[in-house]
Amino acid sequence: MQGPKGQVILATSAWPIMIQDPDGKPVPEARFLVSVAQREEKGSDVNVASHLLLDLLHQRITAAVVISTTATSPFPWRRLGSSSPSE
Repeated sequence: MQGPKGQVILATSAWPIMIQDPDGKPVPEARFLVSVAQREEKGSDVNVASHLLLDLLHQRITAAVVISTTATSPFPWRRLGSSSPSE
């Protein structure tokens, strides 16, 4: 993540991103990089959701965190919430 002056910010495990080990136990000191994409183009939420849906269905990802300011959820977002590779 970048701070207000463009510097990198190290993120640690905290709500809403809680890291767990393979046994499901919390890892409160986990450190990770966060990538933030700020796009203002029309339809970008649908494009991102569509790519995430394809990645999920092809088992290229196991998790994703998406924060959007869009008030309505396009179809791909709604479908992502009910999808899993086993479905």
